[in-house]
Amino acid sequence: MKKSEAFPSRFLKAEDLPSDGIVVRIKRIYREAADPEADDHKPKVIAELYPYGQEDTKEWRLNPTNWDLIVDFLRCEDNDAAFIGKEIPIYPALCFFKGDPKTPCIRVAMRPVVYGGDNGDPRISAMLKAFGELNVTRPMLEQRLGIRSIVEITPQQRDSLKALHARMVAGERWPQPEPDLTGWVGRDAGELVVQRGTDW
Repeated sequence: MKKSEAFPSRFLKAEDLPSDGIVVRIKRIYREAADPEADDHKPKVIAELYPYGQEDTKEWRLNPTNWDLIVDFLRCEDNDAAFIGKEIPIYPALCFFKGDPKTPCIRVAMRPVVYGGDNGDPRISAMLKAFGELNVTRPMLEQRLGIRSIVEITPQQRDSLKALHARMVAGERWPQPEPDLTGWVGRDAGELVVQRGTDW
């Protein structure tokens, strides 16, 4: 018997998921009252999920990152009413939490980027995949660049993101506070990016 079996939790955890993830259906989203014994004393946003092919539900504490990932995956309005009844793929990952860069977490898989039917830009798809492996989402990139859609990215901004990606692969975090990347071109961008083998 595993610990999770001996002490079952109502909440879904990263260790409950297979390494390649599962598809779940969102039953409802609700806000839970703040726990006075919790560290942050803030109310939690909970997603009640049907694991694919099952009728028993599990609950998952949502955070802003996963909320944005759900919106991005479903390509829907930023409104929980648009999530209900929809299916999303989730998988176990590692994220940075309270100083620990290897904290188990759950993430929503990123949808392959397609614009105008099947004529998507493969460079953009490769870029989002590369950053997705570092838990950086498309909304995070768009917000950082101050653009409405990643398809509006300029060559200079692409070079800036390549330099940032190379630094993150080398161990740096997504910058906090986040700098303006539009000027991050030149200096060490070329050599670092070539060494890291990015294809976008």
